Amino acid sequence: MSGTDPQPGIWNIADQHFPGAIQIVDLYHARQHLWELARKLYPNQEAEQRRWMMIHQNMLDEGKIESLVHSLRSIDSSSPELTERIRKEAAYFENNSKPMHYPEFCRQHLFVGSGVIEAGCKTVIGSRCKQSGMFWTVRGANAILAWRCCQFNGRFEDYWENRRATGLYRECAGEQLLSCAGTSLRRRTPDTTHMTCHQRSKREGHRTGLYGIPHWPRLT
Repeated sequence: MSGTDPQPGIWNIADQHFPGAIQIVDLYHARQHLWELARKLYPNQEAEQRRWMMIHQNMLDEGKIESLVHSLRSIDSSSPELTERIRKEAAYFENNSKPMHYPEFCRQHLFVGSGVIEAGCKTVIGSRCKQSGMFWTVRGANAILAWRCCQFNGRFEDYWENRRATGLYRECAGEQLLSCAGTSLRRRTPDTTHMTCHQRSKREGHRTGLYGIPHWPRLT
């Protein structure tokens, strides 16, 4: 599922990384388009704005996009500026009618707003990678975010098992070899062979960050 505001660049990125995903126009962004038009139609008339919104928002929420477009195009205005604005908003809803079938999406228990995803990105990514003075390489950011996602999903140890299985993590002759963000670190661990990486990190006194994830050199 891809829920967003229907900007061509965003849709293209979604198609590239999630081919075949169900595309949904963020319901609250779509409502904002109607609110902005209502303010243009009835400036400084809040009661009329709400009355107009009640009718047209119901059409939007119920997925009746054809009726909504028809209603917008039937609005008559003597203002060329307002007429052009109405034309653009009608085209917006007409061109994105398929990703606005909100009742169908709700029956499938899909989110019709992007707020949950935006909050998740802020919690998982922004709060870790956008702190004061931070600068990241792509490899470094990907490395720490892979750890962070595993930690939030309760799969932190699975992450290391996968790295061991793919040869990214090796232990040989009492030495630990970690390859992370292009950095290889060798440390003597004669008596910690069977310890988890998290336990070993604590034993060897490495500085740990949020949720106990070790801060390895040159990640930033």
